[in-house]
Amino acid sequence: MLGTAEAYRELNLPASPHELVAAVLTALAEPGAEERWYNGQSLL
Repeated sequence: MLGTAEAYRELNLPASPHELVAAVLTALAEPGAEERWYNGQSLL
């Protein structure tokens, strides 16, 4: 987990932990969620 968090920080991606089920539901339910996440926007 530490390595993943470091990689996210190096790529300037949000590295805050999320509950897996909630994260998957957001990814499936919200069009463009992946692109918005890559652009640094909060999905909460």
